[in-house]
Amino acid sequence: MHLITFNPFSKDIELVTATDLLVLKDVAEGWYIEYKSEAFDTKKIGKSLAAFANHYGGWIFYGVKGAKDGSNRAESFPGFEKHEVSLLIERIRNAAKDIINPSPYYEHKIVDGPCHEIGLNSDKSIVIVAIPSGIDTPYIHADGRIYRRIADSSDPKPETDRFTLDFLWQRGQRRRDKLTAFLEIIPILSGQDDETSFIDLFLLPDPLGASGQQSKLDFPTFRELMKTQRSPGFHIPCDNFYTMSEGYIARQINNNNPYRLVLTWRHYFSGFSIISIPFSSIKITQLN
Repeated sequence: MHLITFNPFSKDIELVTATDLLVLKDVAEGWYIEYKSEAFDTKKIGKSLAAFANHYGGWIFYGVKGAKDGSNRAESFPGFEKHEVSLLIERIRNAAKDIINPSPYYEHKIVDGPCHEIGLNSDKSIVIVAIPSGIDTPYIHADGRIYRRIADSSDPKPETDRFTLDFLWQRGQRRRDKLTAFLEIIPILSGQDDETSFIDLFLLPDPLGASGQQSKLDFPTFRELMKTQRSPGFHIPCDNFYTMSEGYIARQINNNNPYRLVLTWRHYFSGFSIISIPFSSIKITQLN
């Protein structure tokens, strides 16, 4: 998740362990970090999620107590009873789904005790929530306000500055325009295919790129996957493969003219795919 400006662990959230939380004793609550030792209602959780999504992204640690000496660092790790964790996860999910429009992307990790290094008992757990900087801004709370983080404040603040509000809207609009441009790509055809009819199928696992994830598929693996005829179910084995600057291309030539439009699968590093399926002929019947 590379859309979070600050990562206290220097590793992906799924790799974080209870021992890794020790680093938080030197990390102050502020722009990128929020400590919560108590579970709040769904609306308050929604404020925190929206504030991070509207700003630089960040981390919420449920079950971590912040220091009261002015340092704002993590003081202790009391955690929550393990039977309370499922309710907290449900509240977080409902906050993102029902309290914020549009719903922001986030990931969470449950860290279970025991961990003597941080004083987390065996019957307790800590919930880590990572929210990337949102790309479909602004994220509006159910109360009609747009929240963002303010320096070392532990609570989100409603945004009232018109310049900032306009910037948030423009940030989201740029990403939506980028998606529209991608969907309107027209492939370059040879002169012989000017009259060829075809259909493009778009596979978009994360249309706006909210997660910040990139495809880790390498070219040899892509080639092997696209040419195999052993996969279960429907398959379209290809026999022509090459790279492009944005990803890989596989084509099904067989006995067709390789210079004509043939079934083509374009896989992009963003995780998107476009499958172009040409029709050799189209018969149009006029209905009376």
